[in-house]
Amino acid sequence: MRHRQGILGRAAAALLLGILLAPASAMADALDALHGRWATSPDERPTMEWSGAGDQFSVSFTPVGGQAVNLDFAPSARPGVLAGRIKGGWSMGTMLGGDGPVDPLVEGTLFWARTTADAVYLYSLVIDDKGGFQLDRYRCEPQGDTLTVSLDRRTAAGGENSEQRLVRTGS
Repeated sequence: MRHRQGILGRAAAALLLGILLAPASAMADALDALHGRWATSPDERPTMEWSGAGDQFSVSFTPVGGQAVNLDFAPSARPGVLAGRIKGGWSMGTMLGGDGPVDPLVEGTLFWARTTADAVYLYSLVIDDKGGFQLDRYRCEPQGDTLTVSLDRRTAAGGENSEQRLVRTGS
């Protein structure tokens, strides 16, 4: 009986370890597939660029109706959730280099990301001086040399959705 418990205990431990490591490997797969430059056609200037190593990454793009942004993301205390950094500080608490957190109730945009096995989701939250908000969720799903970027935007007035397909470009 003792031998069976030892085997079952080791099997349970291996299964638990596999479950804990799965999000990290899924994150790496989705992020690796996103690396590079993406444009609306092979001859166009890139509209989105991804780079990084491991579970940290950077992305440059122009949000719908906004100005170009360069964001850095690094792991947070929650598995599969990454804190965003833009000029002015980390969006979710002090993390590296002594930068303070961005507080969207005072000013600035809160950025974060999460990963799944097949996509990376980028989030941004802006709160205006009247208490209105804009919450954007970009679903970035790579499929070979095509990247589908789906925007789900929510505001106090309602919501909107759009989708764009980008292709990998060498420029």
